[in-house]
Amino acid sequence: MERHKFDPMALIAGAIFMAIAVMYLLDAHGSVDARPGVTLALAVIGVGASGLAGAVWAMVSRRKRRTAEFTASDTPSAPVDLTK
Repeated sequence: MERHKFDPMALIAGAIFMAIAVMYLLDAHGSVDARPGVTLALAVIGVGASGLAGAVWAMVSRRKRRTAEFTASDTPSAPVDLTK
């Protein structure tokens, strides 16, 4: 199995939907009262938070990539002979 890039958007969205699933399981058990309005609000907040995290992660990784490309192209590949 090949390694894949870290995706915070999928991680946060998955965690939110797992929390909603656990809330419904606890509701079936009788421990929690899972109302549809609360569940919908959690889902919308979770999708928004995961989208924000994905956008921030993309900006940070793009900035790191640009910095690495700049420093790699900035250094000369062979030393310059200044005696000629």
